[in-house]
Amino acid sequence: MNSCDVLIIGAGPTGLSLACELARRGVTHLIVDRRDGPATEPRALVLWSGAHESLLALGVDPDDLAQGVELHGATYWSRGRRIGRIGFGSLADRTVPMPISLPQPAVEAALHARYRALGGKVRWHTAFERIEVADATRTTALLIDRGAAETVTTQWIVGADGAHSRVRGAAGIPFEGATYPESFVLVDGALTSAEESRTEAQYHLHPDGVTVVVPLPDGLHRVFLSFDPGPDAPAAGLTLESVNALLHARALDRFTVRQADWISDFRIHRRLASRYIEDRVVLVGDAAHIHSPVGGQGMNTGIQDAVNLGWKLAAHLEHGLGESLVHSYEVERRPVAQQVSKVSNVQTRLWTLRKPWHRAIRDGGITAVGVLRPVTGRIVASLAQIDLDYGHSPLTTSGTARTGLMPGRRLGHYPIWIDGRAGAVRQRLADPRPLVIAAGAAANELAVIASESDGRVQTLAIADRLDRFDADFTLPIGIDRDGALFRDLGSTGLALIRPDGYIAAVSTGTTTREPFHRLLAQLAGATRRHSDSANPAEAGTAS
Repeated sequence: MNSCDVLIIGAGPTGLSLACELARRGVTHLIVDRRDGPATEPRALVLWSGAHESLLALGVDPDDLAQGVELHGATYWSRGRRIGRIGFGSLADRTVPMPISLPQPAVEAALHARYRALGGKVRWHTAFERIEVADATRTTALLIDRGAAETVTTQWIVGADGAHSRVRGAAGIPFEGATYPESFVLVDGALTSAEESRTEAQYHLHPDGVTVVVPLPDGLHRVFLSFDPGPDAPAAGLTLESVNALLHARALDRFTVRQADWISDFRIHRRLASRYIEDRVVLVGDAAHIHSPVGGQGMNTGIQDAVNLGWKLAAHLEHGLGESLVHSYEVERRPVAQQVSKVSNVQTRLWTLRKPWHRAIRDGGITAVGVLRPVTGRIVASLAQIDLDYGHSPLTTSGTARTGLMPGRRLGHYPIWIDGRAGAVRQRLADPRPLVIAAGAAANELAVIASESDGRVQTLAIADRLDRFDADFTLPIGIDRDGALFRDLGSTGLALIRPDGYIAAVSTGTTTREPFHRLLAQLAGATRRHSDSANPAEAGTAS
């Protein structure tokens, strides 16, 4: 393939997520990676709810993710005693997937399986070398495949090639930040004790550094330690014996590792690309942002970068929508990376405090927070990345907090009956098109919207009973199972849901429809040719 619409450099979880999104939307693309094959090092570990949802929406087989260990909470320890716990039960209350411990190779394998099912194939042994030609609409890149040079002409190059991104360097995008003074070591393996929790992460806070223990599949654990390398640190890296010595010095002998499957010591960095888009080059995942691994946010942020960018590239390329749609990716996702970096940095600093009075204040704060359920609920939602707010985006209309359908926020759980089966509105997101929901009499507008969009949107009419609709109403109908949609949308309301599950616009019967239809045109190319009545209950199709 010497030309394509999108050239993806890097076939890790982020690049594969983007490739799956483009493949299911029919966008011509090429994904390459300089490696010989999929990752074998289990660097990233926790799959939080937001990214988990995104993978399922891409069509990843749930059974491929079921091997992960479901995490129910995290406990915090200091001076040998437990000082607090944050449970993840609030996620189950919101009917989102629970976080799971699943090493990166397994996540990549699940994405590979989905990509192959979509007809895709990664080109391994193929490195990005440089950008040769760039203009307003096309870019030519030089690739090296097993020593042989090849040029590929494309509309967009996406750098998903990690922290040392050659794509970012070729585009001249600065990657600003700093390096933490501490060193870190990861050990995956079998512990001497078999009594440790199989459902919780543990944080042990010690003046010498933090120790984190997380269960892995197959009865194994990951032990993560921070330490001061000092002048006597071994030049060849840490061994299993030296890791166990660190654990002993912290009175954590119960975590002694008897057999290590993988050991890696490293420094961590906090860096953010000064911009995500330069001409026809876009950065995603670690190529755009890196931060402390505390909280397990890196892989999750990258996956959601890819999903956010993917549907926008597809709408731009396949439907001729403006480049402003693509550029909204940076507007929405760069602030997310800034916030993730800020929070993980605060956590890292807290976990590595050394002065006794600093540690005492921190420990008291952890104890207090652990018993305040509303506070822990917000913390967990932030970690799970299900509380993202794109309200500042040009792809979002203004809204008020009086409704559960808040523009810029993730679509929540709304149970419905559809086609005689119990389900939920979010299940409609398996269809990659934007979704227009109409409540009550607003269903009269759906046929016009569907016609004007030429099939580029999907629709769902909501009612409390099926007999609210005439026999000749042929669009999909959902019966509101608990009244939540009518409560939040109103009896004549419209909601526009983006393909990534975020609410773009809400229009009730008391407000003008014009902002709603203007944004609909921006997302799907739909144009409005009927009157802008504030009361749509005039056509008589639904009542």
